[in-house]
Amino acid sequence: MIRKVFNMFLCLIIFACIPNQITSIAYADEDILSYSKAPEFTLRNTKGKKESLSDYKGKVVLINFWATWCAPCIQELPSLQKIHEDLKDEEFTVLSINVDAPRDRSKIKPMIKKLNLDFPVLLDNTRSVMSLYNPQMNIPFSVIISRKGEIYAYFSGYHQGLENEIKKAVEEILD
Repeated sequence: MIRKVFNMFLCLIIFACIPNQITSIAYADEDILSYSKAPEFTLRNTKGKKESLSDYKGKVVLINFWATWCAPCIQELPSLQKIHEDLKDEEFTVLSINVDAPRDRSKIKPMIKKLNLDFPVLLDNTRSVMSLYNPQMNIPFSVIISRKGEIYAYFSGYHQGLENEIKKAVEEILD
């Protein structure tokens, strides 16, 4: 009996970790999203100020959903910071959306400081915005929005080297 319970527990752990290790990339014309326009949203940033997707109209926006407890997310964020720095002179920004529960909110600012992130970090503790872009609720999850406000591509999961694919997609749409 104990062996059965242990094996079931082990399977649950393995299956829970798999989505964070698998990366899928899709471009909007071939993906499962049923709309091409990016859904509008307004969230508060870490300073309490409201920010909307429409505030970035005319820019290419890389939206990244992450949490402080998600190891692949934490691995990915420094590479997104590098992309943000490399393309800072372009009409481009990274807009990160933290999805930690309210009880974990105290961990967000220290993580931002530790990773030296200087792009906007918005708070989606109800995960309402994440559900619009990512109904499966996988993290990390990134979406590239064109200057016209259309979904161009999305990336689910993280693996070493994904930052090169993300940067390539951003540069394609910037051209």
